[in-house]
Amino acid sequence: MKTNGSKLVERRHTVMAAGLFAALLSVGAMIYGHMAEARAAAVTAMSDAKACEELASEIRSLRERPSLAKSQELAHQELTQRIEAAAQSAGIGVQSLIRITPEPARRVTQTAYERKPTQVVLRDVKLPQLVAFLEQIGAEDAGPQVTRLRLDAPAEQDGGDQWGAELTLTYLIYSPEANRTRSPGTEH
Repeated sequence: MKTNGSKLVERRHTVMAAGLFAALLSVGAMIYGHMAEARAAAVTAMSDAKACEELASEIRSLRERPSLAKSQELAHQELTQRIEAAAQSAGIGVQSLIRITPEPARRVTQTAYERKPTQVVLRDVKLPQLVAFLEQIGAEDAGPQVTRLRLDAPAEQDGGDQWGAELTLTYLIYSPEANRTRSPGTEH
C-alpha cells in the first residue's frame, strides 16, 4: 500500500511530466510556426526572384530595341540632307523636291517628349517613287515618320502618272528639362 508521501511524490512526477509535455508542445508549436513562416517567405522569395528575372529579361529586350525618340532636335541642314538623300535613293530628282519646312516642336501633353513636324512638298513624282521615298524615310531608327499625307492627282498628261504630294514628317524628341520648366499640357 502506498503511503501519503509516495502518493505526493507520484503526483509531483505526474504534474511535472504534464508540465514538461505542455512545454514540449508549446516549443513544438513555436518551431512549427517559425518553419511555416520561413516556408511562406521562401515561396514569396522564389516568386519575387522569378518576377525579377522576367523584368531583367524585359529590360534586356528593350535595350536591344531601337530608340523611338531623338535626344535632341535635328539641325535643319541635317534633316534636309536626310530628306534629300531619301528622295535621291527613291529616284526623285531635286527639281521635284519643292519645299522642306520645319515647324516648331510641340510638347506632347504632360510628357517629357516633344513632336517635331516638318512639311515636305513634292511635285511630279511617280507613285512607286513616292512609296520608296516614304519607306526610306521611315527606315531609320527614331527617324521621322509620316503623320500626314495629301496626294494631288496627276493633271491631264500625255500618258504620265506624275503626282504631287504634301506630307508631314514628324519625329519625337526626348526633352525632360523643358517639361519641368513649363506647366503641364502646354504646347509651344
